[in-house]
Order: sequence, then C-alpha cells, then structure tokens
Amino acid sequence: MNLDEPTFTLELDVMSVVVGETSSIIILEGEADNYGHVFVTYVLDSGGDRTGGTYSGCARAFPDAATMVSAIFRGICRRVGEK
Repeated sequence: MNLDEPTFTLELDVMSVVVGETSSIIILEGEADNYGHVFVTYVLDSGGDRTGGTYSGCARAFPDAATMVSAIFRGICRRVGEK
C-alpha cells in the first residue's frame, strides 16, 4: 500500500463550526466518487501551547439507498501560522 498517493479525493462543504475554550467541532458534508453523500465530524483538541493537538472524528457515507459506510479516525495536528 502506497500511503503517499490517495485512493480518492473529495471536497466537502463546512456546515458548522463550534469553537470551545480547548476544542472545536467541525461538521462537513459533500459528495465523493463511489461513496455518494458523505458526512464528516472532526473534533480538534488543542494542546497546552495551542500550536497543535489531537483530532478525532467519524465519517458516514451513503453510496446507495441500502448501504451505509462508516469510519472513525484520530491523530495529531499542528497549526502552521493562522492555518
């Protein structure tokens, strides 16, 4: 498996952002090739120095009327400037 090349890409619309004191929740949705309509939720937890932290989330996709595909994920994130 080559992790340097994604198997697919997608663009999602930001539907909601909830900013808290130490975490933020981002809700996205959009269309993905072969997966249909996709919903994704990210929870970003900032580290003590606010230059990074951890993220977790889940995604659900509906490729057809009878199928749902789901995934959970977590990792670390780093802030670069204002991004």
